[in-house]
Amino acid sequence: MGYIAVAMMNYKMFPLYRIEKAFLKNKETALRRISSINGITGTVLIQTCNRVEIFLETEIRDLSDVIKAWEELSGDRKLSQDVEIAWEEEAIRHLFRLAAGLESMAIGENEILHQIKEAYILSSKLSLLSRDLRSIFDEALKVGKRVRSSTSLGKKRISIAEMAVEVAERILGGLQDRVIMVIGAGETGSAVIENINMRNKRNLRIMIANRTYDRAVQLANSFGGIALKLDDVDRFLPVVDVVFVTTSAPHYIITKERASKLEGRSTLIFDLSMPRNVDPEASRIKGIKVITIDDLREYLDEEASKKLEDIKRAEDFVEKSLENFLEKRRRSWAEEIISNFCRMVEEARKEELMEAIRILGCDEETAKVMDRMSKAMIKRIVGCLVDNLRRNLSSIDRATIELILSDYTKKEKSRRLG
Repeated sequence: MGYIAVAMMNYKMFPLYRIEKAFLKNKETALRRISSINGITGTVLIQTCNRVEIFLETEIRDLSDVIKAWEELSGDRKLSQDVEIAWEEEAIRHLFRLAAGLESMAIGENEILHQIKEAYILSSKLSLLSRDLRSIFDEALKVGKRVRSSTSLGKKRISIAEMAVEVAERILGGLQDRVIMVIGAGETGSAVIENINMRNKRNLRIMIANRTYDRAVQLANSFGGIALKLDDVDRFLPVVDVVFVTTSAPHYIITKERASKLEGRSTLIFDLSMPRNVDPEASRIKGIKVITIDDLREYLDEEASKKLEDIKRAEDFVEKSLENFLEKRRRSWAEEIISNFCRMVEEARKEELMEAIRILGCDEETAKVMDRMSKAMIKRIVGCLVDNLRRNLSSIDRATIELILSDYTKKEKSRRLG
């Protein structure tokens, strides 16, 4: 059982324009590359619109090679000075809180639980999910589900898509009689359209543009609206009041040049993409107001303040779950250490016994007596140490114990070779 760590960059540490530079464009390539680093035995990548977090099981405490690989894969050469690393208990606590929705911008959102599960499945599919990481992620997913079923945090959740629609309504005094364009027909785009329809029952004019036209048609048929090809965006953009950009393109969908066609017209543009798909320069054009995920934080913080009791209950539940899980994990680690220790002791006993029998030239009966005697001595001495280890798990430093055993193993190998 190695050490658990998480190397991370998220919205609590940096604005989203900084995080998007650290984005890993090909998840499978990134997972395989990082997992190939010496000492890394398991890898899971959680990458969402406001975080990039790499969970690891590692036999080493130095993750500089992991950060270096991340820099090369993302092209972000400043990662080493910005990435935060949490180890063991803090790393596991972070994952449990993440699954519970407590680390999300929209507290209690369900999307993060789905994203964690997808990350888990991908690592498992690529055979990069170590036994310990599998156990930790299994428990995190259970914690996330229990929090949502035992508190009303999930029931009162508000997603990024829902908040964006609400903010648009606040600014415009409602979306009735407005012309709306949604660019991107994925999960976020679908959620935006669904929320617009739920909150506004009349005079909705929604255009849905997507790289895959059939998907745009499918959404238009489901929710009502006009399906567009991406090439049609320029033609219809000048008549739009609100634009929601929800794509995951590696380039700007709303460029400064495209946005300039809206100059002088009052237009709201929501950039809900990661990386950003609206050129920041678009906000300099007269009449255009660009609202990013970062800008939504103040609204989300306001929403979170209404859920303080639910948040406290969820946090208490997470801490209790973490305490129980860590106790089981400590016992599992201790039994593994005890097993390895007893195996080494038994090997040493047999070696010394055989050497003593050879030197003394013992007959079979005497050899049996010596065997029983050596076993009894080992049981009396080692049994005491093992019982003490089991009783004092919480106060024992794992790293020290492993260092002692490692040192002993090296000396034994050296002795045999010598």
